[in-house]
Amino acid sequence: MDRGLRLLHLVADAPDGLTVTEAAHRLGIGRAAVYRLVGALTGHGMLRRDGRGRLRLGAGLLHLARRAQPLLAEGALPALRRLAEQTGATAHLTVVEGGEGVALAV
Repeated sequence: MDRGLRLLHLVADAPDGLTVTEAAHRLGIGRAAVYRLVGALTGHGMLRRDGRGRLRLGAGLLHLARRAQPLLAEGALPALRRLAEQTGATAHLTVVEGGEGVALAV
């Protein structure tokens, strides 16, 4: 599990994606192990391969993130209310999703 999470973080931090060889080198493990991780993570939609075969984050991560958003919004509401009262302005919690900002709480 640790290796799979480390792989996800590596791919997330690679703007141009990663090859399996690059991922293996950065993780310090063999390519066969990376292929196994990629197979499992791709099967769950967490990773995908682009047109050049490079590893990219998959839409399955967005599904997980959407599940976390209500928890994040609920936790932020008390602080947002205090901020709005202190400043006399609207306070909001916004996160980046894709290329857009999504307001989680206002």
